[in-house]
Amino acid sequence: MEVMAETRKFRMHPQLLMDVIRRQAGTLAKALLEGAMNAVDAGATRFGINVTPEAIEMDDDGCGFKDKAEIEGFFEVFGQPHDEGDATYGRFRMGRGQIFSFGRNLWKSRGFTMDVDVAKDGLDYKLVEGDTGIDGCYIKVELYEELTRVSLQELKAELKTYVAYLQIPVLFNGEQLSAPTDTQKWDYEDEFMCIRFSGTGGLVVYNMGVMVKIYGGYEFGTGGTVVSKKQLKVNFARNDVMSDCPVWRKVKAVVKQKADIKVRSSPMTEHSRARLAKDFLEERGVFRLHQNKKLITDVRGRHHSLETFRRRLASEVVSSAPQGDRIGDRLMQIKVAFIISKETLDRFGVMSVDGLVLLLKCNGMVQYGPSNIRDFEDIRESVPDTYDILPEKELTPKEKLWLRIANRFSVLKRRRYFIGISGGAKMWTDGGTFIAVDRDWLKDLKIESIGDIVQFGQVLHHEYTHDDNNQESDVHGPQFYEDYHDTRERVGTFLDAVLFCLEKDYKTILNRGNKALDKALDRIDGAQEKLDKLDELERCLITVGKLPTTGVDFGDGKGSETKVTLVTGVTRAKAADLESDDTDWLAGVV
Repeated sequence: MEVMAETRKFRMHPQLLMDVIRRQAGTLAKALLEGAMNAVDAGATRFGINVTPEAIEMDDDGCGFKDKAEIEGFFEVFGQPHDEGDATYGRFRMGRGQIFSFGRNLWKSRGFTMDVDVAKDGLDYKLVEGDTGIDGCYIKVELYEELTRVSLQELKAELKTYVAYLQIPVLFNGEQLSAPTDTQKWDYEDEFMCIRFSGTGGLVVYNMGVMVKIYGGYEFGTGGTVVSKKQLKVNFARNDVMSDCPVWRKVKAVVKQKADIKVRSSPMTEHSRARLAKDFLEERGVFRLHQNKKLITDVRGRHHSLETFRRRLASEVVSSAPQGDRIGDRLMQIKVAFIISKETLDRFGVMSVDGLVLLLKCNGMVQYGPSNIRDFEDIRESVPDTYDILPEKELTPKEKLWLRIANRFSVLKRRRYFIGISGGAKMWTDGGTFIAVDRDWLKDLKIESIGDIVQFGQVLHHEYTHDDNNQESDVHGPQFYEDYHDTRERVGTFLDAVLFCLEKDYKTILNRGNKALDKALDRIDGAQEKLDKLDELERCLITVGKLPTTGVDFGDGKGSETKVTLVTGVTRAKAADLESDDTDWLAGVV
């Protein structure tokens, strides 16, 4: 017997709709962005926003709600489908719910007022019919949480980013935030897009003037701004472009083409390296065209070509460590191993050097196995992981002079300087109280070389830029590089001060060394004087002649003593025959 199936429909639980209302907006700025897009869809020529700590008012001169049927179909029902071509941005009719979650809403349009308070009334709202005097749409939001002065400024800045190229003016407390594309200068423009390229940052994508997403520079090998002139197919959250969007495919093709030209004609950047690595993962064999590009970054931040990496892999021990690792740096300095950075592995999407070699091997770049690949922990024992400070008494005059030179570095908060021994660092710091200079590195620097003094100053400036302890690793973020370059004039000032004071510092160290030397020479001279007196005494005694006396040895204690006799009173009388100076001197000795 055949069993008849019952056909049923899926339904939405009211709580799910409430969650959609409350959770689809990550920030208040995103909710206000929805209001701006709704204004464009309504045919408005402007969109105004007035914000106070307690409330937000929005208004536009669009078509508004024409009748009750539109309110019931488009305001009351979430997810009502749009007709093809009836909206620039609207797709899901869900966006208005974003502003509901931030406060009590009072909507006014033509002959209708809608009062929405989800915190108090849930999914119920009040509809009042009666002329409002507003042809477009007016919305007042009594905020559930007041805005601080700081959050108000942040709201303005974030919203300005979102609506940067919107086709109608967006006014925030009277200040216009948006600027249409036809008022801007672009590097490339056609019927589908406007593009402006930049060497840094990500690629910011705008859907007809509204920001959708920032793609990392590694995605395309370039930074910049893309504004589509035709609608992009975006996801439900409006924060990403769907891969099957035909307009987006055209945009990607143009960006990729322009980025390829830039990669070939410009110096390599981190973006272009990441871009070529991404191409390598997606298009097998493409690196045959780029084998001389410097795509391998070592632990010290220096870049090497794939061809160089292939040769070193054949002849050296290869391992990996985080960029800036002190021990890895030292291992390369003493030529124990070639250490590539973990960032290089991330660039190629692999977890280890073995994975990178296998990837290159599969693409015909290398034919070598993993015999020379070693785990970093196994080879780091070749370098002692220590940071020892040497006591001042063990320092050489040259090292002391370098410390005086370091004191010529001009900063507001000076740190104490030491000479020490490290596992590979030129200098290291705790980020606040001291900077130590490695003795082995210092040995190769010449004080008489301006280039070496500049190098010393550059490393010193590097350490001053660190506000954290870098004894384990020397990793630098964007803020470090910004601070480093903003204060790079310190090195020039340092050089001027060193050259001006070098003679003085040199003499100071020399005098200190001379004082110690003088004391040592005084001690030697005193001993020599005694020896000379003994030699003279012997000569005088021989001249006078031997008399009966008490014998005393003045020898060297090694069996070759010279027997000399000390004179008594009788001898003094006999010594009167000597010259007066000798007599006086001899009397003083005995």
